[in-house]
Amino acid sequence: MLKKIVTMFSFCLAVFVWSSVSHAADEYVKIGILKCIKSGKKVNILIHSQYPIKCIFKDASGGKEKYRGKTGIELGLDLESLKKARMHFAVLAVGNLKAGSKSLAGKYIGGKVNVSIGLGAGVDALVGGGSDHIALQPIALEATKGFGAAAGVGFLEIH
Repeated sequence: MLKKIVTMFSFCLAVFVWSSVSHAADEYVKIGILKCIKSGKKVNILIHSQYPIKCIFKDASGGKEKYRGKTGIELGLDLESLKKARMHFAVLAVGNLKAGSKSLAGKYIGGKVNVSIGLGAGVDALVGGGSDHIALQPIALEATKGFGAAAGVGFLEIH
């Protein structure tokens, strides 16, 4: 039952976010990929959780830039016990952005849903972040390994 609710919520959230930002995304050009891995020990207070995170931004020319930070649930319900989690975002920008200037640094916030029973999946719809006309693809898919579920206002903060 929970899996059906989370699936339906994820689908509705994806449709809503896609329809609300698709026009704005027309001005942006995909300039790279941001890959993040949750690492380290989780801090969980049931309605708030956070993991340390390591990210690598790879631009279209092959340049790489490393980021560190944290991600989790700002406000919501987190009943997960994860062993591994990975997130991938397409990076969109106006103009030609290259790795090396830490332009993606900032805080991204939005809806987050995760379900894991052994292997699991999640959806992050995050906006905000860096300056210089940069955006992360509004929806990121998350692959997880562990047990539990989480839903609420999610965040990703990198520097």
